[in-house]
Amino acid sequence: MSILLKNSETADFLDEANHWTHDIRKARSFDTTERAMQHCRSLHFVGVNIVLKFLDPQYDLELEDCCS
Repeated sequence: MSILLKNSETADFLDEANHWTHDIRKARSFDTTERAMQHCRSLHFVGVNIVLKFLDPQYDLELEDCCS
């Protein structure tokens, strides 16, 4: 499973350099949802979702606006 941050307006993912990318393969993956939320808050992001991405896409889960 990958834990990613996704911009709700652009559908881009946060990468390792804290830039937004449309390429999910370049997205930064966090160890836990808590670390993803802390990172998001430290950057003062608004309108960012946490995505739990599984090998089987039918189990993917998007938690809306978790960083506010």
